[in-house]
Amino acid sequence: MSSRTFLRRLSSVAGGVAVASALGVAVATPASAAETNPRCASSVQIGDTGYLKGPGGTTVASVKQFKGCGKNYAYIYLWKAYQGKGLRPCAAVGIGRDKAKARTAGNYCAPAGAREVWSYGTNTLSQCTFAIGWVRGEPVEGHSEVRC
Repeated sequence: MSSRTFLRRLSSVAGGVAVASALGVAVATPASAAETNPRCASSVQIGDTGYLKGPGGTTVASVKQFKGCGKNYAYIYLWKAYQGKGLRPCAAVGIGRDKAKARTAGNYCAPAGAREVWSYGTNTLSQCTFAIGWVRGEPVEGHSEVRC
């Protein structure tokens, strides 16, 4: 079992983000099997993981930014409690330092029921970027940290 799979399971059992933070999740490691980018298998995560928060602050999904094959990608993984509910996760790369004013690129929404989604690759390695995730039709949005 990979360390990411172990942390994901441990986090869901223990309720937490605190567990993953305390164990120091690696920042630029190759994607695990569950995080293999279908557009670039050699992608590595950059920056800290963000979270999609729903009403009441409930964590719905993880949001991560990856780089590889000369491009940036956003990745969203719905947590198990939200899988199988017909939700439609979406991902995009935000461009700019100010998240409120950033433009997006690479936008992609997965079909209803998908447990994860990858954005299209963007030619933005020389710019400040971050991953943005949302669930179509739901008041849920989140982002990773900005990386320049």
